[in-house]
Amino acid sequence: RHRPKQRNPQAFAGALLITVATICTYVSNHVCDYVLLEANPVSDINVTSTFGRGLWRGHADGPNTESVCSMYKVQLMDGEFHAARAFSVIADIFAVLNLAVVIGFPFNPTSRGVIMSVGTASIKICLFQGLTLLMLPSTACKGDTQELDEYINVKCKWGSGARLTTAAIFLWFIGGGVVAKTPPIGPEESDDDP
Repeated sequence: RHRPKQRNPQAFAGALLITVATICTYVSNHVCDYVLLEANPVSDINVTSTFGRGLWRGHADGPNTESVCSMYKVQLMDGEFHAARAFSVIADIFAVLNLAVVIGFPFNPTSRGVIMSVGTASIKICLFQGLTLLMLPSTACKGDTQELDEYINVKCKWGSGARLTTAAIFLWFIGGGVVAKTPPIGPEESDDDP
């Protein structure tokens, strides 16, 4: 007769951190305001318009625009922008794969090799997600696109995507460390053992 499986609290904490990191990673890579551009139209410098730029979509809020999140109509991508997008795809894919393995950690026996693999993968995802911050020095944040030709005083600030990315980086790093330090859950002992 076997004892019921017990939950490993350290594994549970690591799985929880990695789950939240996965959510932060996915949301930050798909919001319309990874960065925000604030600018004044040349026709009325007392009005401020806000342009949200995400990795894949953007939106504009201003006196003559609707706030609709849509795919980019103007090509505003340079090398940094393309790199940030590529790293967001890599981070999303590896985050979901890593999460699929981590979900069962608190309840299932696991080998030390699998634990170390998940911990190492989490640190790598931390790096890939961090590289999405290449969006900040890209043309998306410089405001030197055709879309902004009629605007002055363009300022770029971190949007919700960049903030969520910093949270995801922190969570991936801490979650990866917690998982890597988790002792393996051994096979269940039977009551018949001496």
